[in-house]
Amino acid sequence: MKDDRYKLLQLAIKIMEKAGQHQIDLKMIGGLAVYQQCGVTTCGGLERQPYKDIDFLGKSDQNIKAEYFFKKLGFRRVGLNDWGANIEFHNYRAQVDGLNRELDIEVYFGSLEFNHLIPKPYFSSTYPFTIPPGQLLLSKWAIVDLTEKDIIDIGTLLLNFDIGDQYEKSLSQSYLNSAFSDGLAGARMAKTCTINLTLLQKYFNEGKIENDSRVKLFNQFTILDKILTDASVSTIWKIRNNFGLEKKWYRDAQPRQI
Repeated sequence: MKDDRYKLLQLAIKIMEKAGQHQIDLKMIGGLAVYQQCGVTTCGGLERQPYKDIDFLGKSDQNIKAEYFFKKLGFRRVGLNDWGANIEFHNYRAQVDGLNRELDIEVYFGSLEFNHLIPKPYFSSTYPFTIPPGQLLLSKWAIVDLTEKDIIDIGTLLLNFDIGDQYEKSLSQSYLNSAFSDGLAGARMAKTCTINLTLLQKYFNEGKIENDSRVKLFNQFTILDKILTDASVSTIWKIRNNFGLEKKWYRDAQPRQI
């Protein structure tokens, strides 16, 4: 299992390096990006489910060039979808040596959005292979209906990065503050993250996780809770509290085929 994960990671890095030679910018997102950032596939002794595919984020003006690039690598496009708001999703597939199966590569062009829009920036020279860890955390934390693998990815990030801005490589607190204070969109995303924070606390309190890891995670949860609380004093949140959010405060994470 570990060898398969390592092979996927090395393949993803090789693809990004080759893409860069053709002036195509790609960054890993998803669980494999967490593995690359943290160097582990466990969270306090809890093992993550195997990775099935590779997810990339690309720039919207490079989608056509990227499609030609993947075809040259031997991948065929099996899906093309439009998420709206200048977000496009491509799905490529190929038989890959050493995996004994077909591999899917999913590429999101433009902005990163599942149930909520994850604010930019996504491309930083500090992180050559993935989006920054703060953005990576939010891309998982702001998912409606978290899966167990999402929960373990979030926990892994929180165990391996400090929350703050005092270090170059950290889960940027100023980025999270800004994201949750960004008008009604920020309030909607914060509602999802508030619900998910309760789920995370319940999961790691009841799960068979190492005690030292549990202590650190709950310290991190306290910081995240304060970030959400501080954002709630903004004007738009006061308006939200007075009038409430609509019953459905998120978008479905289902692109429409084009």
